[in-house]
Amino acid sequence: MTVRQHKEEIMKNLRIAAIALALLLLGGVASAADFGGMRISLAEGDVQINTPETKDWGRAAPNTPLAEGDQLWVPAGGRAEVQLSAGTMVRLDQNSALQVLSLDKGGAQFYLERGNAYVYHEPSRSTLIQIDSPDASVRTSARSVFRLDISDHATDVGVYKGSVEAENRAGATRVNAGQTLSLGTDTPGNISAMGAPDAWERWNKQRNDRLFASAGANSRYLPSELRSYSSDFDGNGRWVEVPEYGYVWTPTAIVRETWVPYRYGRWVWRHGEYVWLTSEPWGWAPYHYGRWAYVARFGWCWVPPATGAVYWGPGYVGWVRTNDYIAWVPLAPGETYYGRGYYGPHSVNIVNVAVRRDVPHAYQNITVVNGATVVYHNTFGTTVPRQAQFNHDTIRRHVFTGNNLVIGAPAIQPHRSAFVSSDLSVPAQKNAAERCSGAFSPEYQTLSSVYQRTG
Repeated sequence: MTVRQHKEEIMKNLRIAAIALALLLLGGVASAADFGGMRISLAEGDVQINTPETKDWGRAAPNTPLAEGDQLWVPAGGRAEVQLSAGTMVRLDQNSALQVLSLDKGGAQFYLERGNAYVYHEPSRSTLIQIDSPDASVRTSARSVFRLDISDHATDVGVYKGSVEAENRAGATRVNAGQTLSLGTDTPGNISAMGAPDAWERWNKQRNDRLFASAGANSRYLPSELRSYSSDFDGNGRWVEVPEYGYVWTPTAIVRETWVPYRYGRWVWRHGEYVWLTSEPWGWAPYHYGRWAYVARFGWCWVPPATGAVYWGPGYVGWVRTNDYIAWVPLAPGETYYGRGYYGPHSVNIVNVAVRRDVPHAYQNITVVNGATVVYHNTFGTTVPRQAQFNHDTIRRHVFTGNNLVIGAPAIQPHRSAFVSSDLSVPAQKNAAERCSGAFSPEYQTLSSVYQRTG
C-alpha cells in the first residue's frame, strides 16, 4: 500500500465514524436528500461540473442545482460559490476541487480534494456542515465562518467566527475564532493565531458585504425558509402590495418589454426530471418556489409560498405537447402542479394518479398576452431551444387546447445536451478532465451510500 493509499484509508475510516457520530447527535436522518437544497450561486471563470448522470466534465452555470455525487473543479483564474437553502455558503478559490458527499435536512458533507475553501455557516436552523480533506475532517453545527487550505502535506483550518472541530488520526481538536490549526494525517497539529488577511480572505469579505448589505426590512416578506435568498430579491426587484395576494415581488432588472417568467433559460435533465435552468442570476427562488401572477398595475409578480408550505420544484409550469411544439405557461397561485414526486400543497404526484382524469381544462396565465413560451419539439432540451413565433390568439386557440394539455413535463428522451448546464467550451489548459483525472477516488464517490445505510 502506498503512502497516499494509506492516508486515504485512514481518512475514510475517520469520515465514516464522524458521520455516525453526527447522525447520533442530530437524531438521525428523516428522508433522502432534498434535490433543491443546494445550487451553484456564483461561477467566475471556467468553473466545471461533473455529475453522476453525465460522468463527464462540462462548463458550470449559475443556478445549476447540485446533489450527492456532483463534483466541481475551479481552474486558475476562477472562483465559485455553492449555496445551501439552510443559509450556508461554501466558496472555492482557483485550483480547487470539491465533491458533494451527502445532503439532507440535517446538514451537508463535502470532500475538498485540493485547493482553498471558505465556509460561511449561518443557518436558520441547527444543521451540520462537514468538510473532509485528504488530511482531516472539519465540522460544526453552530454559526461559524472558517476556511480550509490544502497543501501537499497538511490541511490548515482557520476560524473567523464561532468554532469548529477538526479531526484526524491523532484525535479531535477544537479551533476557535482567531485561531489556525495545521493538520497532517497523523500529527496532532499546532494552534496559532491567524495571520494578516490575504487576497482570498479579502475577496470573501467583499462578497459578504455585497450579499448582506441590503439584508433587512424587505426580507420580512419572504417565508423564513427562503430568507437566505433575500439578496437576490433586494438587488433585482421590489416588493409591492396587491389586494389579491398581499406583498408580492416584481423584477426590475429586466430590459425586454416582452419579458415573461420561465422564458430566458432552458430545461436540463437532472435526477429523472426536467429542471428549469434560468439565465437570470436572481431566478433560483422565484422559479423553484411559489407561483407567478400578472397584475395590471405592475406586470408579472412572484407570489411567495406561505411559511411552512415551502417546497422546491423543478419549475412550476403547465405543459403542452404537440407533434411539432412543446409549450409551457407559469402556474398562477392556487393552480395544481403535476410532478414526479410530492411538491407540497397544490401539487399532485403523477406517479400515483390516473393522469388523464386530472388533465386541467385551462391555465389562468394563458390569458396573459405573451404569457406562454412555445419552442420547436426537436430543439426542446438542447442548449439553444428555438422559440416558435405565434401570436397570442393562435396560442390560445390552437396550442393550449384539448388533448395538447399534458400532465407533468413531457416524456421526451433527453438529448445529450440536456445533461449539461452550459454549452460554453473550456480552454484545454483549464479542462478538468485533464487536471482532475482520478482526483476523486472511488471511496469518496460511494461515501454517500455509506451515509444513507448508516442513517
